[in-house]
Amino acid sequence: MTRVGVTNLAIGLAGVAIGLAVGFAAGYNLAARQLFVLSDAAQPTPAMVAVIPATVPPATQAADADEPQPRFIDRRDAVEDTQTGLIWQKDGSASGKLNYYQAKQYAADLLIGRPGWRLPTREELKTIFPATDAPFTNTRYNPVPYGPGNGKAPDDWNSYWTADMDGRREDYAFVYQWYAEGGANNCYASKNFVYVRCVHDPVKNVSKKK
Repeated sequence: MTRVGVTNLAIGLAGVAIGLAVGFAAGYNLAARQLFVLSDAAQPTPAMVAVIPATVPPATQAADADEPQPRFIDRRDAVEDTQTGLIWQKDGSASGKLNYYQAKQYAADLLIGRPGWRLPTREELKTIFPATDAPFTNTRYNPVPYGPGNGKAPDDWNSYWTADMDGRREDYAFVYQWYAEGGANNCYASKNFVYVRCVHDPVKNVSKKK
């Protein structure tokens, strides 16, 4: 082989070596790049995580704002009347049956969140009659008019004490009949035993409390 041929062969072998080196480096870089992408995909970045908004969408907020607020609000053992501001004892049977003087003492001793409970007037009881809807509970209402021929026992017609005494007669006070159409009626204060649903005067900012 001539010197020129040897030189050309050397140059050719050198080119092949360079090409292999470049190809191997490119392949390595590509493989490394692919491994990096896979590794990166396996560890989501914050931008890849779906974020659930903490606030209610404006359309929902508008719909809620348009909904009418209930008149009676549940306050655990009490009920707030948003029309009058009065706070009522929730349970209409908790007192048991008492005479008028026992009922007054029961109200004075009652502690539902705060002192200051009292017997309601006839007009105040009229505003919640018959109190059969939630959040009121154990209301002793009977829609059937009073009468022995109506297939009911005497205890099926109940009343609630009012704070009102009947000044025309000694030892007489008014109850509010909790059956049929309701209404006040006077009776012996010491000899009649009916239920009590106490009331509390409006309390400032009670609507903001849970």
